[in-house]
Amino acid sequence: MISPHGLSAVAPPPDRSGTNFRPERQTTGSVTGSITGSADRPTTGPTAADRIGSSVIRDLLALTERPGVISLAGGLPDLDLLDPERIRAAADHAASVSGAHGPVALQYGPTAGLATLREVVADRLGVDADEVVITTGSQQGLDLMARSVIAPGDEVALQEPAYLGAVQAFRAAGATVVGLPGDDRGLDVDALSALIAAGTAPRAVYVVADHHNPTGAVMSPGRRVRLRELADAHGILVIEDAAYRDLRWGPPTRPLFAPRSPVVHVGSASKVLAPGLRVGWMTGPTDVIDAVLRLKQAADLHTPTWNQLMVAHLLGDGHHPRHLERIRTAYRSRAVALADELTTRLGDAVEVTVPDGGMFLWMTTRDGTDTDGLLDRAIEAGVAFVPGSAFRTRPPGSDTEADHTTARLAFASRPEEQLRAAARRLAEVWRP
Repeated sequence: MISPHGLSAVAPPPDRSGTNFRPERQTTGSVTGSITGSADRPTTGPTAADRIGSSVIRDLLALTERPGVISLAGGLPDLDLLDPERIRAAADHAASVSGAHGPVALQYGPTAGLATLREVVADRLGVDADEVVITTGSQQGLDLMARSVIAPGDEVALQEPAYLGAVQAFRAAGATVVGLPGDDRGLDVDALSALIAAGTAPRAVYVVADHHNPTGAVMSPGRRVRLRELADAHGILVIEDAAYRDLRWGPPTRPLFAPRSPVVHVGSASKVLAPGLRVGWMTGPTDVIDAVLRLKQAADLHTPTWNQLMVAHLLGDGHHPRHLERIRTAYRSRAVALADELTTRLGDAVEVTVPDGGMFLWMTTRDGTDTDGLLDRAIEAGVAFVPGSAFRTRPPGSDTEADHTTARLAFASRPEEQLRAAARRLAEVWRP
C-alpha cells in the first residue's frame, strides 16, 4: 500500500456512508488527553502525531477499494512487470546465505545494513559502502534524516504541491514547512533566493528533482546548478528524494547529489522492484549519516535482512537494466494512453502534462471544474484520483484556485484499456 501522507492535526474518520470525500474536511485536536487519561492533565506541547495528523490519501484509498472502481489514486508500481523467476531466484539466494551465526536472512544484522547491499548501492552512487545506510523504505530515510538535522522551529522549504509523506516527516520533527512555487521546470529557485534575501534561510530544502510527486515535473539543469550554489553559499542542506529517478524515459539528467557534497540522497527499491520489501537507502554528509545511524538503531535496529539480501540480488543479478527498460516502456505507453484519452474526451476543458518519467499525470481543469467535487461524482462513476487540494502544505482555509482545479492521476499500475476507460468515465461526469 501507499505510505501515509498527512496534512494537519488529527482528523476524524471520513464519512464512508457516501462518496462525499473532501480532503479539506479536517479538524485539529490532540491525542494527549486520551493517552494520559485526562484532558486536564498539563502537557508540554503537541506530540509528533498531533503535528502530522490524519492521512487524507489513505482515507481516499479506502473509498477506492470498492468493486468496479478504477483507481488512479495510489502510486503503486505494476508488480506484473516483475519476472517471477527473478523473484524466486532472489528468495532462494536469500535463504542460502550463511554467516557466523547461522542463516544471515534470519539473524540480526548491522544497523547500517548488510555489506552486500551497501556495496551495490554505493557502486550506483559513486561513493564508498561505509557512506551508505540501508533504510526500511525511503520513507524511513526521510523520517530519520529529518529528526537528525531538524530542530523544532527550523524551516524546511519545498515545492508546493508536495509529496506529503515528506511533509509528515518534517512536521513530526517539529519543522515549519515553507511551500515554494514551481512549474514544469521544477522548484522555482528564484523564490528560494527571495526567501533567503528576506532573512529566512531555511535549514533544508527538500527536492524531488526527477518526476516530482505529484506534478511529474523535472528540474531544469540551470535550476539544479543555482540550487546547489544557493545551498553552498548559505549553508542549506539539500535533500534529494530520488524515488522516481530510475523511471525516466526522457533525456538523461544529472542528479543533485555528488559524492562528498552537502546533499543528502534518498533512494528506494519500491518503485522499480517491490514496495512490500520496504528497502531504501541514503547517503550524504558524514555527520548526517552518523546521526541517522544512531536514530535508526533506536528505531528498528536494522532493516530486515531477508529483504536486503533479496534486493541486493535483484539489483546485481545482471537483469536489472533490462527490467528497467521493460517498466519504462510500459509506463510511457500508459502515460500517453491516459493523456490521449483525456484530451480526446475533454478537449480544451483540460490541460494534461505528459511526463517523461515517473508514475503520475498532472491535470489542470481549464474550464474551472472543481476537482474536489469531480471526485465525488467520479467515484460514483467508478473511477478515482487524488485532487490537488490533498497535496497542499498550507492549512485549510488558505486555499488557492489551483488547489481545486488540479489533480494527480496515477497510471503505472493499470493496463492501457483500463486507463482509457477511466478517462471516459471522468468525461461522463465532468459536469454536475
